[in-house]
Amino acid sequence: MSRSFILIVIAGFLMFTGCVHSPTGITAQLDGFADTTSYVEQHEGLQAGGTTLRKTPMANLKGVLCRPGKELHITLTDTSGFAEAAPGAIQLPHNWKGYDRLAVRLSAPRSAGQRLLVIKILGGRNCLNHPVQFVSDKPQTITLPLADLPLTAAGKNEFEPNYIRFELTGKPSDQITVHQIQLLAANDTIPVPVADSFGQRIRGQWEGKIVSKEQLKTNYIQEQKELEGIPSITERDSIGGLKGERFEATGFFRVQQVNGIWWFITPGGDRFWSLGVTGIRSKNEASDVTQTKGREYLFEYLPPQEGVYAAAWATPDKVSFYYLNLLRKYGDVGQWRQTVYQRLHKWGINTIGNWSEDTILHQSPVPFTLSYRTNESPYSIGKGFSDVFHPGWIQHVDSVLSATSGYKNNPLLLGYFIDNEQGWGEMKLFDLLPDQAYSRKEWMKILQMKYQTVERLNQTWKSSFSHWDEIGKITGSQIAFYPKAQTDLIGFEEHFAEQYFKTIVQLLKKHDPNHLYLGCRFTRVLKPKHILKQAGKYADVVTVNVYSLVPIKADMEQWYQQTGKPLLIGEHHLPLSSERQLPPKYRCFSEDERRQWYPEYVKTWAKMPFSLGCHWYQFADQHITGRSTDGENQTVGLIDITDTPYRHMTESVRRAAENIYSWHQQADQ
Repeated sequence: MSRSFILIVIAGFLMFTGCVHSPTGITAQLDGFADTTSYVEQHEGLQAGGTTLRKTPMANLKGVLCRPGKELHITLTDTSGFAEAAPGAIQLPHNWKGYDRLAVRLSAPRSAGQRLLVIKILGGRNCLNHPVQFVSDKPQTITLPLADLPLTAAGKNEFEPNYIRFELTGKPSDQITVHQIQLLAANDTIPVPVADSFGQRIRGQWEGKIVSKEQLKTNYIQEQKELEGIPSITERDSIGGLKGERFEATGFFRVQQVNGIWWFITPGGDRFWSLGVTGIRSKNEASDVTQTKGREYLFEYLPPQEGVYAAAWATPDKVSFYYLNLLRKYGDVGQWRQTVYQRLHKWGINTIGNWSEDTILHQSPVPFTLSYRTNESPYSIGKGFSDVFHPGWIQHVDSVLSATSGYKNNPLLLGYFIDNEQGWGEMKLFDLLPDQAYSRKEWMKILQMKYQTVERLNQTWKSSFSHWDEIGKITGSQIAFYPKAQTDLIGFEEHFAEQYFKTIVQLLKKHDPNHLYLGCRFTRVLKPKHILKQAGKYADVVTVNVYSLVPIKADMEQWYQQTGKPLLIGEHHLPLSSERQLPPKYRCFSEDERRQWYPEYVKTWAKMPFSLGCHWYQFADQHITGRSTDGENQTVGLIDITDTPYRHMTESVRRAAENIYSWHQQADQ
């Protein structure tokens, strides 16, 4: 057998298997861009935080026609569009560890108009963007470096991208041709670091980037001088309330409607509108640390686990660069806490929001909120819910909320959030509840009392059940099959919600009768009326997390009308667009845009008469390598990972703070 014949056979085999392996890389099979009907599970970061696992198509097309084959022809049908494919769809490996470049060979017809092409590598949270301003009519090779690929992850393997995308902007009929995509191997099997010794992005450059411990200390001295030169906001009482007309002083915060406008009333009787920030923490073992085990190569430097920086470690495999930088800057966190209080006062922030650490709250001269979770127990059923009719859950809630008794005499406590962002919008209780759940027993008790016999239930539901056990084990898809059962389903959901909110209030007030129940922190989309009815019946204040450019009045009015209670916005933010981190897959904002839109958000909300305040999420940026729980890695802080304030944000906060009371007093009624 000749050598040339053997080479021909090998080449034919490689073409048949769909990708070409070479000592330096792997060539993709481009016809995979046509596979829009198969699905793959992908970890996806959410705009308002958290991560979910979604089933998504192997390939997606939007605003384009795509003719895949040996070459990929993409034609715009709109002014913008994209074609994307998961690595598996085009026969590239799922894991790109060991590869450091993606080479794309492109061309475009000479007659095509002006185009902007962006080649993107989409991870679970962020994306690597490579703009291509001009594509020649002759094939040219564009090389995308992959060194920062780990920064796109979302709580999974950081070398597994979700999609390769070709994003085109121009006019309809503009087109490009992709001749080849090749994943090229790295010379070194160990990936290069992405985070420097201060937790900053190594390959990003920006004004004020920290390069030494001495610079941190110099920044601290300079900031102290600046803070001392900022005057206190006039017409404020000692805790940030509005001086002037006094109302009944009860010694604790409460709510009151004055001339059609809702207010918090301070312990001393002044009106109060809550301008807050969440997550003031030096270190939290889940939220403020990043995983190092098995990922040591991502970091240029990790502090020793013994000695002066040992406290930066939450566990042997989880470290906080923020805490490390506090130790470098202040020497101890006690001085940091005093700086935090000074910053809040001078910036005009009058509330410490959710997720803040106990040591900040215990010593706080600033009003603050507290939160507790009732759904972290053996009685949890998913989506943030519990088996609320289970006696064990009620005992569990009693035990959790007993901790509030330690705060019942604290006048600076605004109130309590209990739980966070549960799935009230689409409960699907009977897909969550186990067969033996007490809530199912309660469901059966209600149905048997109403219908007496299975035959009567069948007549109403137009069903054909033979015994009660079948009904007791019904699933969500089964009950959806009977439209006549929806009245009973909605009735039970309302009964379930009432049991939840009633239990929370009764046990909270048992341990702390003095402070407000601020609700369960709903997500923005309006929830069903029967749920909101019960929330409004039991909560003193209804809290909604509203991530948007500004709150929409028509939407927020519905929340108020359906609950009958004043509203607090528990979270909002605008992610920063900068070299500090790769961009997320949703919109992010420049410094100038954030400078403009933060005050506009506060102003829009304050001018609604049922508003009580809003809290920015969060105090400090997250680790670029992702928090240990789910990989969330947003640059959304008022300060960065080195404890350096974002001047554009602190100035905007101060500007809003100076106006919140005049805005709210002018609220449209």
